Amino acid sequence: MQANLMQFDQMFTSYLPQNLSERFRDLLKGNHKRWAKIDPWKLWELDSPGIHPLPPGGEMSLREFGSLPNIAQFGATPASILCCGHAAPALREDSLHNVLIGNSEPFPEGFVYALQGRLCFAFNHDGGQLILCHEPPLTFPSREALTKLMSSGRAT
Repeated sequence: MQANLMQFDQMFTSYLPQNLSERFRDLLKGNHKRWAKIDPWKLWELDSPGIHPLPPGGEMSLREFGSLPNIAQFGATPASILCCGHAAPALREDSLHNVLIGNSEPFPEGFVYALQGRLCFAFNHDGGQLILCHEPPLTFPSREALTKLMSSGRAT
């Protein structure tokens, strides 16, 4: 569990403004009940080049994102999940594939850390989803190409 907490500490340090990073990191150090005070929704207020709303332009679901070939290839990769905010505070692991296509145990609010911090997400209780970071930069297919990919069955 300590290793997973260090991953989120690293993610907050790398991708959030200093004041928010320090607050979230301080809350992580305490009892897991304090994690309920980590509010992913605060990220939606930020204007940062490392934070990208998903779906981009309102045209892609998380399931579709997980089906993109440059993301789907990492499906078996373990992902750490920090449930916080309105969720019951918890820390767990699942495959990136299960998290992205919705087979993971549901969590209404929190963060996902995968690929050594190269791919991270924030989820809000109202359904909002953010990509915190991705290296190399993501490329998104057109809506038409994505629909064709999804209907071919190759995307899942």
